Amino acid sequence: MVVPQRMVLPVDPVSYDYLDTYQPPVGMLRITVEEGRGFQVQRKALLKDIPDVYCKISLGASDKCKTSTKRDSLNPIWNECSDFILYDIDQKVYVTAFDKDTSVDVDDKLGKAEITVRDLFRNDGRADLELELDGMKDGIFITLSADLFHLSDQVQSFTSSEYDGKNKLCGLATIIVTKAFDVPLPKEDAATSVKVVYKSSDKERTFYTGAVMDYPGIDALNPSFDSVFHVPLTADMMGSSPKSKDKNSTNTITLTLIDGEGANGTAGHGELGSILVTPDDLYSAPKHTITKTSPIGTGGAKLEYMVKFSGILSEEEFKQGVASDEKYGATIFEENDAPALTGDVDVGSCVAIRVTAVRGRGFQVKKRRIGKNDIPDVFCKILLKSPGKEDSPKW
Repeated sequence: MVVPQRMVLPVDPVSYDYLDTYQPPVGMLRITVEEGRGFQVQRKALLKDIPDVYCKISLGASDKCKTSTKRDSLNPIWNECSDFILYDIDQKVYVTAFDKDTSVDVDDKLGKAEITVRDLFRNDGRADLELELDGMKDGIFITLSADLFHLSDQVQSFTSSEYDGKNKLCGLATIIVTKAFDVPLPKEDAATSVKVVYKSSDKERTFYTGAVMDYPGIDALNPSFDSVFHVPLTADMMGSSPKSKDKNSTNTITLTLIDGEGANGTAGHGELGSILVTPDDLYSAPKHTITKTSPIGTGGAKLEYMVKFSGILSEEEFKQGVASDEKYGATIFEENDAPALTGDVDVGSCVAIRVTAVRGRGFQVKKRRIGKNDIPDVFCKILLKSPGKEDSPKW
């Protein structure tokens, strides 16, 4: 299983709520391919070829982004950036250099390198990576730099030129499907899942939860899906204005409850109903977040879900105190109080840590010799501590 995929195993299914355990992404990582050096003249048959170099870069299991091709260059300079959603500080950045070959379909690989985001920020967000090819290093380097941006409940980035351009992101759409209730089917027949479609101006993105069917200990008529889907947003997707002219066809999110073949082999009932969330719904919602349980279809079923639009804040915007993304009763430690995510390495004062006190269990009644036994009135003190640093304020 590769980040951002996570598996949650509830210890107490009765009181468990997926929204209490959901971990949002760290933020948006902008990686800049600055330059390369040490590339060598390639010998091809009787000719000598100065490489036409380009790079492909990715973060974790993300889609690869590609730089432009610098023709006939042994020391190419790009200074081109690509944006990725960062889920964990230990995710790896991968870069591979190629020699563009117009005479054949396959370009020659010149080497590859990798580095974790944590190690990238150990050097103030800049690193020279030596490329490796077939286990050998030949003194070829690619220089990368990185900047961390923050997800925010403010969406000015959707229309800001700072976040407009090739391979740049302006925000994130988060869709969480938690539960369905009162599925109008015999429990032996039920095998329900939820189809999520994000329709933007350029294409449709389709996701599916797992199917839940009748099984000992599983309530097939009130299934738990506990699935989260992220759609990185670009300025082209969002259009020139946050509020699209055609609200019913662009940047809409459709949740469809589907019944498939049951555990007993019965044929599925197909689509049981759909819910449509429009951009206008999200722009008008507090913090651009909708969390609700809505009727779905005409058979009495209901679906519990959360949909959220998040914008992006640069470090400078964050330092100006623009961010205000308190969620689910969590406390946000301000940037000056937040310890670094990397332990002894300061990723930057812009990092904030969100701590949520969810619930406790196992407390015991205190027996007293005189008077009634005492059921404890419980509270917690929480602090963040880093070696060699003062403790944060207690919450």
